[in-house]
Amino acid sequence: SDMTEIPVTIPQEQVYANASSIGAYDFKVATGVQTIEDGSYRMSFRQMASLLRIHIDLRGLAGLTIKDDETIESIRIENESAVLWGDFTADVTAPENGLTPVQTGQDGVDPSIVVSLPSSPLASISYVAYAVVPPVDLAGGNWYFTITTSDHEIWFMAETATGSIEAGSYYSVPLT
Repeated sequence: SDMTEIPVTIPQEQVYANASSIGAYDFKVATGVQTIEDGSYRMSFRQMASLLRIHIDLRGLAGLTIKDDETIESIRIENESAVLWGDFTADVTAPENGLTPVQTGQDGVDPSIVVSLPSSPLASISYVAYAVVPPVDLAGGNWYFTITTSDHEIWFMAETATGSIEAGSYYSVPLT
């Protein structure tokens, strides 16, 4: 296969059950191999996508009453400047370039991703979930988050604090 166009897919629907479940969407490229004194090897890797850490705390939101048994079902994430899922290629000879989108005519495509939470955490406590997104140019676009609970849909909007999402980077998003 062509080492400059390894196919990678970031799905539109992701499932977050625990810290290890997000690894299903992670893609890494080996950037170095080191021989250890005992004859074994140590490899270095670079993440080709980006990680969003989403901290949800619905307690104290004006006008919202959370029931004791209310659960968080999903998180919808959208940026008005970028499609956050799809088919990409990775160039393993230049991992610093991250992922390159495969052009498939994005007109009319829903740009958002949805993170399902099968553990259905209680909405009355603070919760952290993760999502994998591609490196993208945000061009000042706003972020939109929809938290769907067993009883409510709650919308958040946030201005983009950075001009781009970079490969191998970690971004924290407080939704409180």
